[in-house]
Amino acid sequence: MTNITTGVVRFSYLTVDQPRLGPNAKEGDKPKYSVMLLIPKSDKETRAALKAAEKEAYEEGVTSKWNGKRPQVESIIHDGDKPKKSGDSYGPECEGHWVMNVSAVRRPFLVDRDVRPMDPKDIKSGDYGRANITSFPYTRLSNGVTFGLEGLQFVRSGDPLGGGIAPEKAFDVYADDDDEFDEDDDDEGL
Repeated sequence: MTNITTGVVRFSYLTVDQPRLGPNAKEGDKPKYSVMLLIPKSDKETRAALKAAEKEAYEEGVTSKWNGKRPQVESIIHDGDKPKKSGDSYGPECEGHWVMNVSAVRRPFLVDRDVRPMDPKDIKSGDYGRANITSFPYTRLSNGVTFGLEGLQFVRSGDPLGGGIAPEKAFDVYADDDDEFDEDDDDEGL
């Protein structure tokens, strides 16, 4: 197992407030905390660290999980500019990024820029930060290598992902509006 901390990435499909079962959950699966990491392709250092961690976890799997066999395994790190295995495309926010999903059964730590604990409600999909993750081999329905989510560090806010809009942007034009609703107005049709 190799533990690494990424460079600054964007968080998508962020589930750190409470664990949830994924869409492909099977009977007996446990709910998990999870996040999709969007890693800029320009961050060559993080990409190299991820590949090295995958390789180390693979070698560990050969001896500890797969009885000396060397199965062919797919990387969980995908190119956001290419179609998914299913043929669907990634969203436009994935363009120019490496994409990977990481999860954990236990709650990941969440900290701010100054490494002070954060409330899960203060971080959202679309925000930027660093992820601390650990690679490991597995044997379940198949053999493979994945990464577990240890924690996230919030660095800066980003536009929400998933079709939402930040409240500050939605209502900024009204921020200094002191007009009160006058109950005596005769608004016909309301």
